[in-house]
Amino acid sequence: MWAGYIALANEQAAANKGKPVGFINPRIYPLGLGKTYHTLFHDITKGNNGYPATKGYDLASGWGSPNGDGLINALTQK
Repeated sequence: MWAGYIALANEQAAANKGKPVGFINPRIYPLGLGKTYHTLFHDITKGNNGYPATKGYDLASGWGSPNGDGLINALTQK
């Protein structure tokens, strides 16, 4: 799933004459901690995989699932 989102972000960046997004970890963490979190991710707060899901970042789901357009737009901003 993430490879698909990165491919879409790279395609959008190329269409806007931008650079590929590359390694996203340094960009994802500030986005996940920012005020626009809910426009970038769907927070998963219920369930577990041996670790409980909680609000925000957790070991069960990480930041949650990507919110397509919001996250792609944030990753391709200059």
